[in-house]
Amino acid sequence: LAAWDEAARRFHLAALRAAANAARVAGSFGNRARAALLADIAAAQTRLAAATLAGRPGAPGADAAARLVEEAARVPELAAVTVAARALAALA
Repeated sequence: LAAWDEAARRFHLAALRAAANAARVAGSFGNRARAALLADIAAAQTRLAAATLAGRPGAPGADAAARLVEEAARVPELAAVTVAARALAALA
């Protein structure tokens, strides 16, 4: 649980999830896109926490990814959340 929480804190995941949930969506795929992004964020958090538990907490580019996620979390748009989710996925 500590590794899970640390990944959430370090990578601003609560704020990113809030941005995803606040984003306006339209069309038949809008809610599906949001759900897919939230699942991608959870999967990345799982992999980041597992890396921490395995003694590999500092992936190359982690600080840059954290800054990008922090910036994207301020923009409640699925495009910003998508870019952030991809940055997280590249780490783990």
